[in-house]
Amino acid sequence: MKQIRKCFFNMTGILTKYLNGWNSAIIFVGLLFGISGITVGASTVNTKPVRETATTVNAMSKQFATAYYRLNQAKRVAIRFSGSAGPNLVVRHITLPKGTIVTDGSVNDNPVMNYTPDLSYYVKRRAYTKGTYGTGFLPAMFTFKKSGLTRVKRPAYLFPNQVNYFYTGGLKAFGDKNYHADLVKITTDGYMEYYRYHPITFTEKHQQATFDYRQKPNSYVKIRKTIKKGANTYLYFKSKLKGVSDKHIHRGGNYRYRLTIHNLHTPYSRIDPTVHYRLYASLYTFGGTPMYSIATIG
Repeated sequence: MKQIRKCFFNMTGILTKYLNGWNSAIIFVGLLFGISGITVGASTVNTKPVRETATTVNAMSKQFATAYYRLNQAKRVAIRFSGSAGPNLVVRHITLPKGTIVTDGSVNDNPVMNYTPDLSYYVKRRAYTKGTYGTGFLPAMFTFKKSGLTRVKRPAYLFPNQVNYFYTGGLKAFGDKNYHADLVKITTDGYMEYYRYHPITFTEKHQQATFDYRQKPNSYVKIRKTIKKGANTYLYFKSKLKGVSDKHIHRGGNYRYRLTIHNLHTPYSRIDPTVHYRLYASLYTFGGTPMYSIATIG
């Protein structure tokens, strides 16, 4: 029987990102090649979400803190995709504009191992050629000369303690083992992207691999301004982001639409029976719509 490898923004991908931080090589190999024999006592594990404290989640997630840099000059870089030859064996080159905010790259050439916020579809759009699958991550050896970048603080539009992938459905969806949710992504270079759940299957090394979302978002906008007040974050766009409940507030200018993101400060966790690890999720509302994001794993 052919194995289906689940990747590209899916929850297995999120799991492997964090597990890699603890050198869980055995689990990674199993997920990478579609081996499903790692399940530990799935039928006896209680997977119901339980309430956690923000102090616990924040302390655990510090080990995955991300460093951010601003490019001092345009830079041509290689990004890797999956394809018929195998995971991350398709290489495409793009030029990142001067001033682009980046992280220090993926922790692994396999895109499902990346645990840092991603670059936007807009900046990578020319790399999405025929035969490329996945988001296209910067590899682990992504480096610049010291003069080529400046260390900066985390941009205000990015949220701490998560990869800035937000799934629709909130707590109810977090407790669903199928993870069939739409996705909102905030990128390092200041875009917000909406992806409708729409699996795509392709042949990879004579096996079938399935990604949960298409490469091109259903809609995306540039974040023009960010304001933080208490538990609320206000993001302003020039155009409407289809798929989210932003609000039309001005007729002209760059701040015509505003999305209110409310941090509920009520993290939950649950055991994932596939790898027998506990997932920790932060809960939000986006314009009143329940959302969740994986904060850490333990």
